[in-house]
Amino acid sequence: MREGMHQSVNLYDVVTFQQNVAGAHLPGLVVSADDLYLIEQLRRGEEAAFVSLIDRYATSMLHLAMVYVKAWTVAEDVDQ
Repeated sequence: MREGMHQSVNLYDVVTFQQNVAGAHLPGLVVSADDLYLIEQLRRGEEAAFVSLIDRYATSMLHLAMVYVKAWTVAEDVDQ
């Protein structure tokens, strides 16, 4: 490969995702086999997998948004 070029990465590849998460050294981060399965299903276009992931993490994402913006309505917009 020429200098200055990088190899493209398939961001939806579950194995690569798993390796990246494992190699990230993020304390307390746990990726369940169920989440990885849902990500694979989402990659295949399964809308139900998307809905499951949103249902599972919506509250956590809203709380995370609140850390940064402090206003509930703004956090809801960020969460969307």
